[in-house]
Amino acid sequence: MKTICIPKGRTVACDNLETDRLVVNGCLKVAHDIKAQSITGGGVILAGTISADDIRAREIEAAAVCCLRLNAKRVHAAEVYASESAFVSCYLRAGYAATARLTTGLYKVDELA
Repeated sequence: MKTICIPKGRTVACDNLETDRLVVNGCLKVAHDIKAQSITGGGVILAGTISADDIRAREIEAAAVCCLRLNAKRVHAAEVYASESAFVSCYLRAGYAATARLTTGLYKVDELA
């Protein structure tokens, strides 16, 4: 199982990223796609498209987020697809969000399905 770790206080930038497990405690900037089985950590993720089974992160900013389960403090995305559940504790900002179950503190979602 391939694991990539971004330590606290470090910023990593790349075009595309594909791995089994991604741990982000610093800042990860990906110009295009992130594909992983699980994404965890207390850092910041900036990406084009994020695809994963489980996402547990502090802050996510992306064009699109596609996952089974999403658990984050803040999410800013044009589109959010969480097929099982989405839990955003602080703020969710999305143009479109589709999920079976959504729990959020504050939100600004243009269209919710």
